[in-house]
Amino acid sequence: MKEKEICEVHKIKLVELNVPISYGEPAFDESFAVVAKLFPNSYKRVLGGCVVDESFPRFSQKMICRQCRQAEAAWKKENRKRSFS
Repeated sequence: MKEKEICEVHKIKLVELNVPISYGEPAFDESFAVVAKLFPNSYKRVLGGCVVDESFPRFSQKMICRQCRQAEAAWKKENRKRSFS
């Protein structure tokens, strides 16, 4: 299945990048839902699951939107003191 090529939020072409994979159980809070809705193609990292093994890959190729990344960074800066729990 081919990944999408245009960001549905910013209407610009996505670019392929290697993104770090995070393993282990993340501490989810409401910010995860906000990021997924407002910046769906940011992909600062991808979740690799709870099981951790040194043989697992460290990066995954994803189609990202540079404007989603910029908007997410600005949003996080504005909201860093806000509690989402």
